Amino acid sequence: MVIIWRRRVTEGTSWCKMFHVAGSAQPINCSILNWTIEETYIVVESSDKFDTITVAGTNYSQHGGTFNITNLSPGCTYNITFLKQTYTVCNISLHTKLQSVSNVKAHAVNTTTLSVSWTAPQGCYDGFNIRINPSTLTSVGNVTSYIMNDLKPGVTYRIEIITFRGENASNPSASQNGTTNGLMGVIRFVLADKGEKVIAEVIGDDPR
Repeated sequence: MVIIWRRRVTEGTSWCKMFHVAGSAQPINCSILNWTIEETYIVVESSDKFDTITVAGTNYSQHGGTFNITNLSPGCTYNITFLKQTYTVCNISLHTKLQSVSNVKAHAVNTTTLSVSWTAPQGCYDGFNIRINPSTLTSVGNVTSYIMNDLKPGVTYRIEIITFRGENASNPSASQNGTTNGLMGVIRFVLADKGEKVIAEVIGDDPR
């Protein structure tokens, strides 16, 4: 899924300026900037013909009003400077998309506990949220395993992990099911009317 933001940049904002460039009769304006953001690249489009933009010390040239900023890290913040000749016209900050975790695993510890683990993503992030079934959300911080307590015996839970940084969140990971152990069967012995044969009846969940 691609996320697109549109933000109008006007004179007087904290990150837009207007300049008269030598040889130009009209002031240069940031006008409208459109950008498309993914995990490792940003595409910026503008109706103004900027000469270059600078991101993390790297200069990018425009192609038909489009700048392709590549080789970025997921979830990180990048300050982008727009230049016309040698003049700074705009400065903006954009965040690449957060990467989801991978390799989610869940196994039962006992009748009320599951152990969950996962492989951390690349890039920048603050921590992880665990979503269960899917309404319960628990923040677990910057770890790659977690013990889920106070669950119900013999119940299967659908588990997803979400990466977060500040108020930004990744797409949920691929879901993984985890099932707690069932209760030990309640055994009732019944003496038969005839003979002394013992009949065992098991009531409850299979403890396996």
